[in-house]
Amino acid sequence: MTNPGDSPGIRVIPPLVYAIAFLIGYGLEHAWPLVDESWKWTSAGGIILICASFFLVVPAIMLFRRASTPLDVRKSATTLITEGPYRYSRNPQYLALTLLYLGLALLTESVWVLVLLVPTLVVMTYGVVKKEEAYLERQFGDGYREYKSRVRRWL
Repeated sequence: MTNPGDSPGIRVIPPLVYAIAFLIGYGLEHAWPLVDESWKWTSAGGIILICASFFLVVPAIMLFRRASTPLDVRKSATTLITEGPYRYSRNPQYLALTLLYLGLALLTESVWVLVLLVPTLVVMTYGVVKKEEAYLERQFGDGYREYKSRVRRWL
């Protein structure tokens, strides 16, 4: 059923989307802080979110490597992975990036970084996730449709 010549048509690299938004937000926070400096956030929440991101992404990467399918979302998928963290989320790697981003926002006490998460998720949803879903449906047909019907996009 797979078509090795087909690709998702995604032009962005998901970690770069998050990194660029974070750097812009961090810069804006230093130029125009949105919160009085006396207001401090706890770093414990940030550390917990960052750890959670690693607990999601490491098994996901290992599954991709074991299946010999590319991690790069711009390349053709050879295997539909539905085990490990993919039993609970169709996008555990993007969820991990989001948790990492939120954790870093808390650690850096940046409201701007938090604000920029909204457009980041819009770019991810329309520039990556929806294109990837359409591609996976073409690539894996009923297998992907069945998987999609029982596993949520994010959580």
